[in-house]
Amino acid sequence: DNAYEDSLQLRRFRVQGGQPFQHPALEVQALAVGLLVAGPLARHQVGEIIRTVKRRAGASDLNRGLSLSLPYFDDQTLEMKTHSLEVIPAGRIMFVPAFVVRAVREEQAKVAQDTRLNSSTRKHLLAELQTLEGAFEK
Repeated sequence: DNAYEDSLQLRRFRVQGGQPFQHPALEVQALAVGLLVAGPLARHQVGEIIRTVKRRAGASDLNRGLSLSLPYFDDQTLEMKTHSLEVIPAGRIMFVPAFVVRAVREEQAKVAQDTRLNSSTRKHLLAELQTLEGAFEK
C-alpha cells in the first residue's frame, strides 16, 4: 500500500492517461484513479466554499463583492482545475443568498454549452454548481 500511496503523492492529481499505476495487487488506469481521488476532493472543497460563504454572510463580511472558484477534475487534461464565477461584483452590495442562486443558474447554462469540456467533465462541474445552488436556495 505504501508504494501505491507514494505514487499518488508524486503525481499530485496530475496523472498520465492510459498509464497504469505500478501496484501488483491493483491494476488501475490513471483516469479512474484521478476520478476516484479528484472527484471527492472537489466535492469536499465545494462544501468548504459553501460553509465559508455562509459563515462570512452571517458575519456581514461579504458586502464588497463575491467571486468563487470551484475546483473540478478535467477528464481531458487529467488535472484539477478551477472554474470561476462572479456572484456579486466588487462594490458595496449587500449579500443576499438569491444572488448565488442566480449566478449559479447563469453559469450552469454557460457550462452546459461549453464545448471545451467533455461530457463527463461537464456533468461533474454541473453537479458541483447544483450543489452550490441547493445550498443557497430557499
